[in-house]
Amino acid sequence: MQFALMEAVARQRSQSISDNVKRYIQSKLKKCEWIGKMPFGYKTVYSYSGPRSQILDPNNSAIVTYMFETYANSEKSISSLSKKFGLSRSVVFNILQNSFYFGQMFVKSQNKYYSHNYSVLIKKELFDQCQQKMQKR
Repeated sequence: MQFALMEAVARQRSQSISDNVKRYIQSKLKKCEWIGKMPFGYKTVYSYSGPRSQILDPNNSAIVTYMFETYANSEKSISSLSKKFGLSRSVVFNILQNSFYFGQMFVKSQNKYYSHNYSVLIKKELFDQCQQKMQKR
Protein backbone atom coordinates (compact mmCIF):
# COMPACT_ATOMS: atom_id res chain seq x y z
CA MET A 1 0.00 0.00 0.00
CA GLN A 2 2.82 2.39 0.82
CA PHE A 3 4.41 1.64 -2.58
CA ALA A 4 1.12 2.44 -4.37
CA LEU A 5 0.90 5.77 -2.54
CA MET A 6 4.49 6.66 -3.48
CA GLU A 7 3.78 5.71 -7.08
CA ALA A 8 0.68 7.95 -7.16
CA VAL A 9 2.66 10.88 -5.71
CA ALA A 10 5.43 10.38 -8.28
CA ARG A 11 2.90 10.23 -11.12
CA GLN A 12 1.26 13.45 -9.90
CA ARG A 13 4.64 15.19 -9.62
CA SER A 14 5.55 14.10 -13.14
CA GLN A 15 2.25 15.41 -14.50
CA SER A 16 2.75 18.71 -12.68
CA ILE A 17 6.22 19.15 -14.22
CA SER A 18 4.83 18.32 -17.66
CA ASP A 19 2.06 20.91 -17.28
CA ASN A 20 4.56 23.56 -16.16
CA VAL A 21 6.81 22.90 -19.18
CA LYS A 22 3.84 23.12 -21.57
CA ARG A 23 2.75 26.43 -20.02
CA TYR A 24 6.29 27.79 -20.26
CA ILE A 25 6.53 26.85 -23.95
CA GLN A 26 3.15 28.42 -24.71
CA SER A 27 4.11 31.65 -22.90
CA LYS A 28 7.36 31.86 -24.91
CA LEU A 29 5.46 31.33 -28.17
CA LYS A 30 2.90 34.00 -27.23
CA LYS A 31 5.79 36.42 -26.74
CA CYS A 32 7.15 35.39 -30.18
CA GLU A 33 10.27 33.86 -28.61
CA TRP A 34 12.06 30.77 -29.87
CA ILE A 35 12.02 27.79 -27.51
CA GLY A 36 15.15 25.94 -28.54
CA LYS A 37 18.69 26.43 -29.79
CA MET A 38 18.89 29.34 -32.20
CA PRO A 39 19.47 28.47 -35.86
CA PHE A 40 22.81 28.91 -37.61
CA GLY A 41 23.37 32.63 -38.14
CA TYR A 42 22.10 33.68 -34.72
CA LYS A 43 23.75 33.53 -31.33
CA THR A 44 22.64 33.73 -27.73
CA VAL A 45 24.25 36.34 -25.50
CA TYR A 46 24.19 35.57 -21.79
CA SER A 47 24.11 38.35 -19.22
CA TYR A 48 24.76 38.25 -15.49
CA SER A 49 22.42 41.17 -14.85
CA GLY A 50 19.40 40.23 -16.94
CA PRO A 51 17.81 37.79 -19.33
CA ARG A 52 19.72 36.28 -22.20
CA SER A 53 19.18 37.73 -25.65
CA GLN A 54 19.47 36.38 -29.16
CA ILE A 55 21.25 38.43 -31.79
CA LEU A 56 22.60 37.98 -35.28
CA ASP A 57 26.02 36.40 -35.51
CA PRO A 58 27.72 38.80 -37.98
CA ASN A 59 29.86 36.16 -39.71
CA ASN A 60 27.37 33.31 -39.87
CA SER A 61 24.37 35.47 -40.75
CA ALA A 62 26.28 36.74 -43.80
CA ILE A 63 26.93 33.12 -44.78
CA VAL A 64 23.22 32.28 -44.51
CA THR A 65 22.21 35.28 -46.63
CA TYR A 66 24.87 34.41 -49.20
CA MET A 67 23.64 30.79 -49.37
CA PHE A 68 20.05 31.81 -50.05
CA GLU A 69 20.99 34.44 -52.64
CA THR A 70 23.50 32.22 -54.41
CA TYR A 71 21.32 29.13 -54.45
CA ALA A 72 18.27 31.01 -55.74
CA ASN A 73 20.03 33.12 -58.38
CA SER A 74 22.73 30.85 -59.80
CA GLU A 75 23.48 27.32 -60.83
CA LYS A 76 25.30 26.58 -57.55
CA SER A 77 24.22 23.38 -55.88
CA ILE A 78 23.83 22.47 -52.24
CA SER A 79 27.00 20.37 -52.56
CA SER A 80 29.06 23.31 -53.85
CA LEU A 81 27.78 25.55 -51.04
CA SER A 82 28.58 22.89 -48.46
CA LYS A 83 32.15 22.56 -49.79
CA LYS A 84 32.63 26.34 -49.89
CA PHE A 85 31.72 26.79 -46.22
CA GLY A 86 32.88 23.47 -44.79
CA LEU A 87 29.39 22.40 -43.78
CA SER A 88 27.69 19.10 -44.46
CA ARG A 89 25.14 18.93 -47.27
CA SER A 90 22.39 18.20 -44.73
CA VAL A 91 23.22 21.36 -42.76
CA VAL A 92 23.05 23.50 -45.92
CA PHE A 93 19.83 21.77 -46.98
CA ASN A 94 18.26 22.40 -43.56
CA ILE A 95 19.33 26.06 -43.62
CA LEU A 96 17.73 26.53 -47.04
CA GLN A 97 14.50 24.95 -45.80
CA ASN A 98 14.31 26.84 -42.51
CA SER A 99 11.49 29.41 -42.49
CA PHE A 100 13.00 31.04 -39.38
CA TYR A 101 15.23 33.14 -41.64
CA PHE A 102 12.27 35.07 -43.11
CA GLY A 103 10.36 35.46 -39.83
CA GLN A 104 8.35 32.27 -39.29
CA MET A 105 9.40 29.68 -36.72
CA PHE A 106 8.06 26.15 -37.10
CA VAL A 107 7.27 24.23 -33.92
CA LYS A 108 7.43 20.60 -34.92
CA SER A 109 5.65 19.22 -31.84
CA GLN A 110 2.62 21.37 -32.67
CA ASN A 111 3.03 21.20 -36.46
CA LYS A 112 2.44 24.95 -36.51
CA TYR A 113 4.14 28.18 -37.64
CA TYR A 114 4.56 31.20 -35.36
CA SER A 115 5.93 34.67 -36.05
CA HIS A 116 9.05 35.63 -34.10
CA ASN A 117 10.59 38.88 -32.91
CA TYR A 118 14.18 38.30 -34.08
CA SER A 119 16.01 39.96 -36.96
CA VAL A 120 15.05 38.59 -40.34
CA LEU A 121 17.88 37.59 -42.69
CA ILE A 122 16.00 37.15 -45.97
CA LYS A 123 12.71 38.03 -47.62
CA LYS A 124 10.00 35.43 -48.05
CA GLU A 125 10.25 35.78 -51.85
CA LEU A 126 13.89 34.65 -51.75
CA PHE A 127 12.96 31.72 -49.51
CA ASP A 128 10.19 30.73 -51.93
CA GLN A 129 12.61 30.89 -54.88
CA CYS A 130 14.92 28.44 -53.10
CA GLN A 131 12.03 26.10 -52.30
CA GLN A 132 10.93 26.10 -55.94
CA LYS A 133 14.45 25.36 -57.12
CA MET A 134 14.76 22.48 -54.61
CA GLN A 135 11.51 20.95 -55.82
CA LYS A 136 12.73 21.02 -59.44
CA ARG A 137 15.88 19.05 -58.57
